[in-house]
Amino acid sequence: MTFQMVVQILTPRLRFKVKNKMYAIITKMSLIKYYNLLMFQVSATVLEVLGEDTNITDFQVNTAEDGMTVTELSEYQNLLANTTDLIFKVKSLTKLPPGSLFTGLVTLDFNGCTNITQIPTSYPPSLQAIKASSTKLSSIPSMYNQIKLLDVSNCKRIASISIPSLQTLIMSHSAITEITQLDNLIRIIALNTKVIHIPVAPNLVVVMWSGISNSVLTIDAANTSIVQILTSGSETNISSPNGLITSLML
Repeated sequence: MTFQMVVQILTPRLRFKVKNKMYAIITKMSLIKYYNLLMFQVSATVLEVLGEDTNITDFQVNTAEDGMTVTELSEYQNLLANTTDLIFKVKSLTKLPPGSLFTGLVTLDFNGCTNITQIPTSYPPSLQAIKASSTKLSSIPSMYNQIKLLDVSNCKRIASISIPSLQTLIMSHSAITEITQLDNLIRIIALNTKVIHIPVAPNLVVVMWSGISNSVLTIDAANTSIVQILTSGSETNISSPNGLITSLML
């Protein structure tokens, strides 16, 4: 979707009658450009990416700031700094721009952006959630060691995950074969996965798992906090002395 198409969609001229009088209103939508992105301000803290300018390939300078007054630049930078959720609605995105101005960002959501191969390390290390399903990521930069939620389902290039801060890991249909350093992990969703062993995870409560080729999942006996183990396969494919094993097979 081009910038022009997005602007046409988001700035319709609305007409309606109230007490027999005709009013014409131009809806005021907050559209923000940032490097190659066109973003829509959903709220004071949420931005949605609706389009991409593929002509922008140089990420050294954010040309969106060109021509701004001092006041406009300050307001622009404050808006980005106050953003907590950056959600990519355009899935054809070719590259994530630098994230240095998103100093307060909590959630980076580019689920389904199948062309993305890496996350720039300029986003704040305090990120709490990265949603990157169906992307071409091969790893999560080590600087993002505070994230609590990670979605890498259907990622075919990531082989292992080792992030001690994780509380929720979603990795169904991925190429991951190993998960380690699960100190804070509470829940894991791993359907149609290559993982066949869950090591010590002292806070793990819920596991949803199914393997491939009739594989068997072994869960370390030290994981005594487990309450529920759900599987879309047979219960006999789960080996764990803890937790209630339930098959969801119909």
